[in-house]
Amino acid sequence: MLTQFPYLLDYSLVVPTVFRFVLVWYVVKHAYNLYKMNGFSITHGVLREIFKEDVAHIVRGFVIGLRLLAAALLILGLFTQSAGLVVAIMYLLRLQTKSYIGDQASADILLIFMSLSLLFLGAGAFALDLPL
Repeated sequence: MLTQFPYLLDYSLVVPTVFRFVLVWYVVKHAYNLYKMNGFSITHGVLREIFKEDVAHIVRGFVIGLRLLAAALLILGLFTQSAGLVVAIMYLLRLQTKSYIGDQASADILLIFMSLSLLFLGAGAFALDLPL
């Protein structure tokens, strides 16, 4: 194969691992912000926009649990493709609301592409999933 940097192909299993760890960092950070309900939580504003206040607390707990479950699966490298799809859907739903802060759109779009790339690349090194 003709390539300019053939030795970079040796790191093809490391890149999905780096993607997994970066996604875990952001997913846990956003779950913590949603748990604390501080001004940095976009998801809390989204849930108040969609649901009534009493139902929003129940859905908030579900979203926190879903984020932490996806983060745990990503850090272990178990069901990585499914967890990446869940993370991509969560961030896509964040982008489609009225109360979304536009300054964070570029970071969320990058996280969407990183999580969707895990669908095609697989879990990478240091994972419980078998490599693709």
